[in-house]
Amino acid sequence: MDKTLALPLVAMGNVPQIAIQLAVDFRKDQLAKTTIYSTYQYPFVGPDLSVGEASNRVIGKRKDLARPLHLYRGHGGTSEPRVDYLQLHSPIIPGCESLFIKELVKLIEHEQYTKIIVFDAKDRGLWHGENATLVEERILHWGNQTLSGLHLDDDDDHDVADTRRGKGGDSEELPSVNDTNPFVRFLVNMLPETEIDYYAVSVYDGWNMDAAYALLDAARLPVERVAERDAFEPTPGVYV
Repeated sequence: MDKTLALPLVAMGNVPQIAIQLAVDFRKDQLAKTTIYSTYQYPFVGPDLSVGEASNRVIGKRKDLARPLHLYRGHGGTSEPRVDYLQLHSPIIPGCESLFIKELVKLIEHEQYTKIIVFDAKDRGLWHGENATLVEERILHWGNQTLSGLHLDDDDDHDVADTRRGKGGDSEELPSVNDTNPFVRFLVNMLPETEIDYYAVSVYDGWNMDAAYALLDAARLPVERVAERDAFEPTPGVYV
């Protein structure tokens, strides 16, 4: 059975984390939560809240706690693949990225995932060339064909041109924003046979619920609009 793992990078506005949490909230009754322990993340503990609860600062009596890393295992039906979600509640310690990813690769291989979806967020102030054609509004998508060009050594700091997969499968050069995240480089190096889809959304700092929904829509992951955006207040981030 095909199995997909969706995971966020710790990025601007915590948008990737919000996207994963929205997907988890939508399917919470169908997911089994497991805490994953890693020595390569900053310590964190807090109440395990849905996006709606956190946004409205509603903290009720509950026993569950959120820790730096959780795996939510789902189950696929006869007509759809299984999708699991990895949630990062705290950043990876600088300098430990490759060590963390080696742990992650072991998990991916143990769980036998056939596809990895990575969510990222970039500073819209650095996003040049607004006439570029995007997969969805403000979304850039790199698939396996483009990512295969990122086979770099772990300590290689050379620039990588930003490209995306065109409709015909050809790569179309886009204006440079930043290098593709080093996290993705390591992942591609270590999992050359695994299908990897990387989605980046451009945002300004602040409340970006729509951007989180855009990531999920681009990756075709099911989610429910939990409330109108205007009803929410900004969620405290991992750096606040």
